[in-house]
Amino acid sequence: MDFLNGHPDFFEDNAYYVISEYNTDSRDLTDLSTYVVERDEYENLVFKNLYTYIRSDGNVHKDIMLNPKSLQIEERIEDSRIKKCYTNNYKIDNGTLSLDERELVFNITPGEWNDSTGFNVISIKKV
Repeated sequence: MDFLNGHPDFFEDNAYYVISEYNTDSRDLTDLSTYVVERDEYENLVFKNLYTYIRSDGNVHKDIMLNPKSLQIEERIEDSRIKKCYTNNYKIDNGTLSLDERELVFNITPGEWNDSTGFNVISIKKV
C-alpha cells in the first residue's frame, strides 16, 4: 500500500498534531508533544515542535520528519546541554488508522546507529 494514498486526508499542511512515542511494554516511558506539520520540497512531512523543553541545565528541542516514500522517521534533536544536534532514525510500518480517523499508530524499529531504542510505537493524533 502506498502510504499517502492509504491515508490521503489525514495529513494537512499547517495542521496541529500531538505525537506520542512510547514502548508497548512500558507505557511509563512516553514522550508527548504538540507539532505543526508542513511538507518540504521532497514531500516529506516535517513536524515542527511548538515547544522547547527548558531545563535548569539547558534546553532540548525536537522536530520530526516523516518520509512517506521510504517509510522512515527521523528525529532531529538540538540539545544545548551537550552543545550538539543529533538524529534518531526509525523504520515504520504502514500505520493503523483509528476508527474515528483522528489517530495513526505506527510500529517503529530503530535504525542503525540509533541512540534511542526505548520506543517501539509512535502515535500521531490530529488536534
